[in-house]
Amino acid sequence: MIQDASRAQTQWDDFFLYNPASRHRRRILFGLISRFAPQVRHALDVGCGDGRFLEELQGFFNCRLSGIEIGVSSAPRRLRGRLERLYRIDIQEAAVEGPFDLVACSEVLEHLPRHEAAARHLAAMCRGLLLVTVPARMRETDKPMGHLRAYTEQSLKSLLEGAGFETLACFRWGFPFHQLYRSLLDILPGAAMTGFGKSRYGLSQRLLCLLLYALFYLSVPGLGEQLFYAGRKRASVTS
Repeated sequence: MIQDASRAQTQWDDFFLYNPASRHRRRILFGLISRFAPQVRHALDVGCGDGRFLEELQGFFNCRLSGIEIGVSSAPRRLRGRLERLYRIDIQEAAVEGPFDLVACSEVLEHLPRHEAAARHLAAMCRGLLLVTVPARMRETDKPMGHLRAYTEQSLKSLLEGAGFETLACFRWGFPFHQLYRSLLDILPGAAMTGFGKSRYGLSQRLLCLLLYALFYLSVPGLGEQLFYAGRKRASVTS
């Protein structure tokens, strides 16, 4: 069992390391942090997964790190000894003790039936910058992954402004090549999961991911199926 868990973790490590969309999400989030939060002392990643975002964040800021991940019982391997707290909670039900200078919530809200409650708890945990990414379109391959909805710029801003945030930026990204990539996954979902989600990445897979990563740099500003949000807690809102 331990060997199986370790093998599965290594496979998903490859997915998050090489997946071109994941890499661009982190890149764009760091651009928003540089723009709106030049100093970060304590960061919380809601849905921290393998911990890669927090690991890269600490490399920039040498800040304190905490994470929320409902599906794990111990710190992500790469963050052991560096993660201050790992919380196993459902943010629809509760917030954790904070507040935090930076709260990131990437590819989480679309999975939650009660995203309004989750947004209120994000506000309760945040004293500075909130970063959110969500899909702007529901595709066939999203449904097996547990997606319940997609968002528009207006619906995402309405959700988070209603919870107590002031919108600093909200924009789409990914047209045309990320969008074409997602269309291809819809056509060949089984092959995509077998080749890129259930095994270690070989040289051909890494080269393909590198090519896609380069193509995604050619995205037209403001268009695409990925939504990014940056907001700041309104001063009048108390936790």
